[in-house]
Amino acid sequence: MDRRRLLLSAAGLLVATPGLVQAASPPAVGVSVLAGKWTYRSFHNRPALVDGDSQKALRLIFAEAVFTFEINGTSLKGALDWQGGGLDLQGTIQPANGPVPLSVAIVGSGRPKTDTDRLGIRLPRQPCV
Repeated sequence: MDRRRLLLSAAGLLVATPGLVQAASPPAVGVSVLAGKWTYRSFHNRPALVDGDSQKALRLIFAEAVFTFEINGTSLKGALDWQGGGLDLQGTIQPANGPVPLSVAIVGSGRPKTDTDRLGIRLPRQPCV
């Protein structure tokens, strides 16, 4: 597995998420909603339809990993683990405030004696439109 592509895909997934904010004010979301384990999957972007073929659909999966987040106040600690590697994560959370949704900044650091890269993710506050 190409770790750099996995990390860039993870960053793209997380950075893209705020763009899904609806026009109305978002419901109040506490920072604890992030705690726990989250499955991450990255897919090849192939235009051909799978036409109900489960094997074609499975071949679209590029990578899988698990995010684990522990939340203490506005601090985030955790890990991003995939087969053969992973990153230790630390970050900060800004709770939602009125029409401004929750935002997160995360830095992932490689583990000793592993060939992992460093990852930085910032989910800026997005205004509701």
